[in-house]
Amino acid sequence: MAAVAQAVSVYGAMDPAPWHTGLSPEGARFALAHATAPYAGRSLAWPAGLRPPRRTVIWCAGNVFTAPLEWTATLAAAGGQIVLKAPSAVPEPALALARCFAAQGLPVQAHALPHDQAWHLLDDADAVLGFGSDSAMLALDARLGPSVRRALFGHRVSAAVVAGVRDVEGLVGDAVLYDGRGCKSPVAVFALAEAEAVAERLAAGLAEASVAVPRGRMEAAWGPRWRRRVGLARILDHAHAGDEWAVPVLPARWFEPEPLPRLVPVHPVADLGEVRQALAGLPLGSCATNLDPSAARALHQVLGFPVVTPPGGLHATALDGHHEDTDIRAVLGEELP
Repeated sequence: MAAVAQAVSVYGAMDPAPWHTGLSPEGARFALAHATAPYAGRSLAWPAGLRPPRRTVIWCAGNVFTAPLEWTATLAAAGGQIVLKAPSAVPEPALALARCFAAQGLPVQAHALPHDQAWHLLDDADAVLGFGSDSAMLALDARLGPSVRRALFGHRVSAAVVAGVRDVEGLVGDAVLYDGRGCKSPVAVFALAEAEAVAERLAAGLAEASVAVPRGRMEAAWGPRWRRRVGLARILDHAHAGDEWAVPVLPARWFEPEPLPRLVPVHPVADLGEVRQALAGLPLGSCATNLDPSAARALHQVLGFPVVTPPGGLHATALDGHHEDTDIRAVLGEELP
């Protein structure tokens, strides 16, 4: 649909620097350009045999400000009405997105409301797509009637598993995008071989990236956690670090699933069993890897990552209607008789 393509183009040409995303101006522009680039020359097809939702509410999270774009475009191209519940802390991106689509005559609107004042947006919705914390998604689910189709995504942990330095530079972009705040951002790199060379390559890439795309705002609570991890690495092994980035090298038993902006720990491991032990019990998201295809399949089959991709592909948008291993169109659509 030409109107959707034009809306995406206009959105991608905007300057997101004033949107209070927490990213640096360069970081926000980098993220918006990355998110809108895949749409050039692409069509968004809705599967035959499925009726798209008439009215969909997209409950947006604030950590990845471009996240609603794909689903707004997909549902609008299918002829549906879309209501964006903008995150109250970061409403500007969703409001701007809605304006771009509405200006093309597409039925997209956005509302910046706290959760407890936004429940009425669910009235008359026949589908809800939600992103946010586990507690937010549980609260949202409890508000939906049994007939409302839903796809709700809480917290996920993504990582990288590599053997040597081949293609490791791609992980720099994965870490720089959104300053590591998204569920697809790598919280750590598990190195099956050449761990020090991997750490050095990541450190060089992050140092270079910090010049072109400076890190954004650091919350006050993150500073002590940052210093503790880097200090621990220097005691137990060592760390590469600059003013806006760090690559601590630590044994896998010190793996922590909490992401920090531009901090990418490298954990030397002997085998995938050690990786599985470190990740046990976590809600896994995506995994970047340079392993050969047969070994990479084990990351999905044995470790349980729903998405496995080459380095640099963690934030990639396939425009195939999937989020992680869920076909959003199949969940929110209704089978035609």
